[in-house]
Amino acid sequence: MINIFRIFVTDVKRIFTNVVAIVVIMGLTVIPCLYAWFNIFSNWDPYGASATGNLPVAVFSEDKGKTLDDFSLNVGETIIDNLRANDSINWQFTDSSSDAIEGVKKGTYYACLIINEGFSDDLISFLGGNPVHPHITYYENEKKNAIAPKITATVKTTVQSEVNSAFVGTIADAVIRASSFSLSSEKGKGFYSSVIDRLYTLDNDLSTMISVIDSYISLLDTAKSLMKAVEAVNLETDQILSAGNKAIDAAQAAAEAATVTVDVTGDIVTGTLRSTANDLRSLKSKTESLASKLDNASKTADLSLKNLSLAISAAKTGVTQSISFAEAFLGYDYSNELNTINNDFERLQSDISKAETASNKTGEDTQKLFSAITEDLSVTADNVEALSDMYDTSVDPKLKDMLSSLRTSLDSAEDLLNTTGSSIDSVSAVLSTYPNLTGVGSDSLVSSKEELVEMKGKLSTLIGKLNSAQGNEKYQAFLNLLTKDPALISDFISSPVDVEENPVYEIKNNGSATAPFYIVLSIWVGALILIAIVHTKVIAPIGVTNEKNYQDYFGRYLIFFFIGQFQTIITALGAIFFVGIQVEHPFLFVIAASFTAFAFTIINYSLAYAFGAVGEAASIVLMVVQVAGSGGTFPVEVLPKAFQVLYKYMPFAHSMNAIRETVGGMHEQDYFLYLSGLLWWIAGSLVIGLLLSIPVKRLNEKIEHSKKRTDIMV
Repeated sequence: MINIFRIFVTDVKRIFTNVVAIVVIMGLTVIPCLYAWFNIFSNWDPYGASATGNLPVAVFSEDKGKTLDDFSLNVGETIIDNLRANDSINWQFTDSSSDAIEGVKKGTYYACLIINEGFSDDLISFLGGNPVHPHITYYENEKKNAIAPKITATVKTTVQSEVNSAFVGTIADAVIRASSFSLSSEKGKGFYSSVIDRLYTLDNDLSTMISVIDSYISLLDTAKSLMKAVEAVNLETDQILSAGNKAIDAAQAAAEAATVTVDVTGDIVTGTLRSTANDLRSLKSKTESLASKLDNASKTADLSLKNLSLAISAAKTGVTQSISFAEAFLGYDYSNELNTINNDFERLQSDISKAETASNKTGEDTQKLFSAITEDLSVTADNVEALSDMYDTSVDPKLKDMLSSLRTSLDSAEDLLNTTGSSIDSVSAVLSTYPNLTGVGSDSLVSSKEELVEMKGKLSTLIGKLNSAQGNEKYQAFLNLLTKDPALISDFISSPVDVEENPVYEIKNNGSATAPFYIVLSIWVGALILIAIVHTKVIAPIGVTNEKNYQDYFGRYLIFFFIGQFQTIITALGAIFFVGIQVEHPFLFVIAASFTAFAFTIINYSLAYAFGAVGEAASIVLMVVQVAGSGGTFPVEVLPKAFQVLYKYMPFAHSMNAIRETVGGMHEQDYFLYLSGLLWWIAGSLVIGLLLSIPVKRLNEKIEHSKKRTDIMV
């Protein structure tokens, strides 16, 4: 400890016994404070009207104005007049737009505003139903200064705000005055009734539209169902027509075949019946001839009664088969006629049987039997012939007429089917155009209906509220306000919102806000100048023997410490009392600056003590990185990602945040937390100066020897 004190005392004596050294130390003490004070002054209030009022910005209006009946409007001239009374910018009113633009190019003006020649016309274009936004052209010279464009950019916003406010105020004043005139008659009842009547009319129109849309929806649903039905009918009809045509073709073929069958069957039946009748008559003649030859009963043996019986049986069979044939092929019922003829044949068979057994009878009895047979043959022949005649005259014509009628019906049915098919095709062709109607989309109609129903509900609610508002006290108060002071309402509408500013930790000016950054930066600069001018290498004074590395380190550092504290005290007190920055906690402000000086001097001293010139270079690099990424001028959140990561570890960040707490106001224990962040840098610096400096000492000696050999490097 004694060696440390001896080294420090020796260094102090060397300084105060050398005039040049005293002057240099005084310069080292003053330079940092000047750096901080001048920067704070230059940033004192650059955005205030007193500063921005010096920035020249040109303005020229090309607006030709607009005339409506007897009313003339020239908004461009109004803007120029308003800007003449505005001292937030050094407005320059040029003689032409070209002069203004050329002045921006030359750098005479930072920016210029050119009001479009159709500005007034465009501003009221909404009255014609086709609104056009008026234009103000803005030019700015961005190369003249980096910050100036950011300041002058507020000009266009200011002008735009003034135009909007004036426009809204004028329109609102006209509307309110018109409303107050309308409301002044009959205490507002006329205006109220007119509004309600129009709303009721709109409500009725909406109801009509909803009904019309319902009709369209029903029509579309019916059309869709009909198209589906037609598609099904088309399919079924095609099948039915196909089957019908096939059936008719088969029926026609059957009718043709039936016609042939009737003709053939008629020929067979009539031929058979007539042949049978003739055979019966021939038998009658033979029987009569045989009977005339009979003299007595003994002659019966000579008569071939058996042949007659066989002939009769054959005739009966032929008639029966013919009748059965006719019934089978023609479907006609001959049961009555057949019964009559069968009875005739049975009677003949009975008579023949009697004649065969007449051998014991007299000739007279035999004669009577043959006469009966002859008579029966005649009757039977007549009945068979009558049956044949009946078929020719009655059955056959009826069958032919029936078949002819059937063919006619089949032809008609075929024509009907063909006509039906073509008719259905025509109907289908007409209905196929329905998709053009349904294409409008029932879903769209339903959606439109729902929107109209919702609109009607809201309209009904509005009507109800208006009806209830007529007797409301607030409504009457509003009517009274309109009739008494429309200008007040106009001013309110043109600027309806007032922003109430409630600053947290208010700082009065920009100089005070930037003071923490420039004070911290000046402290680092002071420490950096110290290591550049004052040697860190210790030459042991008389009486100091066997000094240790830590003794040399702390013995020389005390000079750096005290000079750094002098620099900081002057800077901090000058900022408070000379510059006049805002400081809410002056004592803590000085303490934060002093502790920062201690941290910065030991950081820079340790780097230079351990690494010599390389350490000095490292101090410069560390300063540059912190100036760019410490968030002193811009919020750290807008800086590149690398700076945002490094920011939380930089000594500048801890010191600035601690000093900001004393300038703007304290928040809990943040002040002490920020200062404690510097302890890690102090600890790291001690490790570098006390430990790391030992193994690199020889390397530093070689570097210093090489520098001296150049004869140009210190």
